[in-house]
Amino acid sequence: MEEAILTIYLCFWLAVFGAVLGSFLDCAAARWASGERMFAGRSRCAACGHTLGALDLVPVFSFLLRRGKCKYCGERIPPDCLWAELGGAAALACVGRRFGWGPALGQWLIFAAVLLALSLADAHRRVLPGRLLAALAVNRAVWLLLLREDLKAAALAALTACAVPAGLLAGRSWAAGTSSCSSRWPCT
Repeated sequence: MEEAILTIYLCFWLAVFGAVLGSFLDCAAARWASGERMFAGRSRCAACGHTLGALDLVPVFSFLLRRGKCKYCGERIPPDCLWAELGGAAALACVGRRFGWGPALGQWLIFAAVLLALSLADAHRRVLPGRLLAALAVNRAVWLLLLREDLKAAALAALTACAVPAGLLAGRSWAAGTSSCSSRWPCT
């Protein structure tokens, strides 16, 4: 019973942190997609440019209380802001539920956060930044050493994991020859 309560407590706070992280990463990805510096200045309304206050930035609740509209100009807030916050909350809560208080929790929290950043970058610009992909690999390598996992088993798992993307890329290359390309998914 005590362990279940601790797990609920962990998942609650990870969900709160995940919502904050999702909000931050969505803002950073939107700025990156528009060519702005990602970490320049405070959050502001995209329509009127008004700097948002602390109460305007409470993840999920601010969006719902304002009914998805800016408090200052009434312009609609993109719903992907809400989805990024909910996605971050769900991802980190699920990681907490799956791994509990164990030492592997750190690895998977970082992994989930980087995957969320990759998803948001892809949603905003349809690009997966190489630095974020490298961060996934570095995260795994560091935790592999910290957790003192079996290197042979980890290498086999990594090779197995590469088989799926390799198969998808091979299938896409094959599809390029069958003229199933479109303007949305070019074959080049």
